[in-house]
Amino acid sequence: MKQILLDWWRIVRSVLSAFLGVQNEHSRQRDFASDSPWPFIIAGVVLALILVIALVLIVHVVLASG
Repeated sequence: MKQILLDWWRIVRSVLSAFLGVQNEHSRQRDFASDSPWPFIIAGVVLALILVIALVLIVHVVLASG
């Protein structure tokens, strides 16, 4: 179980680094050597949705206070 959590944490960290454009070469090569791209795709979509929802909530709060 602990290994699965570490793997998911590594995937989330990798996707966040890719979002920011700061992923190093070692991490990129490790990610591309993985068996399946699906965990990275799923993590990317989920994190993108979280970003959009957070931005919508921030805009609602700012407009409501004005």
